[in-house]
Amino acid sequence: MDHVTGNAVVCTAPPFALVLVSGELDLSTAPMLATRFHEAAAAGCRSFRVDLGAVRFCDVSTARVLAQVDRSMRLTGGSLRIVAASACVRRVLRLVGQTHLIEGEERVLTPQPA
Repeated sequence: MDHVTGNAVVCTAPPFALVLVSGELDLSTAPMLATRFHEAAAAGCRSFRVDLGAVRFCDVSTARVLAQVDRSMRLTGGSLRIVAASACVRRVLRLVGQTHLIEGEERVLTPQPA
């Protein structure tokens, strides 16, 4: 099932969902994005792949939505992975310590000098 609202398209095939987002993501679009994730989760999706490669602007409210969805999915055995991220998305996620959500950029613990 596909839903198109604003700048997010969610393609679901439970337990999987592909979320394609474009345009600008800010405080005014965060609730819509959160709603799309919650609707897909209610339909049985537990594994989210998110394409943010076409996002032109992103603020911390979007990072908060992604972190909340990631946390709730992990609690139910699911996952959220960002498979593509524009430079602005990477910058915001780096600033809030959430780059581990981007596929291929898992957290690496670097030993600190004694």
